[in-house]
Amino acid sequence: MQLKEARAKAGIKQTELATKLGVNQSIISFIENGDIYPTPVQQIRINNAVGCNIDWSKHPNAPLTANEQEMFKKLYSISCEVLEGGEKAAIDFLSKQSPASLRKLFRFVGIDTEVKPLSVNGYPQQMVRRK
Repeated sequence: MQLKEARAKAGIKQTELATKLGVNQSIISFIENGDIYPTPVQQIRINNAVGCNIDWSKHPNAPLTANEQEMFKKLYSISCEVLEGGEKAAIDFLSKQSPASLRKLFRFVGIDTEVKPLSVNGYPQQMVRRK
């Protein structure tokens, strides 16, 4: 269950939830729209306020999973090769991206979400499968 759904089920308006949490209503809107990701403490407070456990892993800006970290490494490598300015440009570009934006970039450049273990010359490796 996501925040908007949980809040509606509890019959709480954004402004009421914001007041309970001591934040501006726009913060609740940003969280619901996936623009910002609440801290672990905020997650607990929100869960308590709406009376249920929200699955924060489905939030668009949830931290990258281990598989997504591997995909990020591949995206970084690709970015270093294709961006004018090389590694510095890749760092500047990628450091400004939210987890949601990175997930869109993974799909855009054709990096699949599945990471498979691979053994090369007897050494375990990680390989990102391409579509």
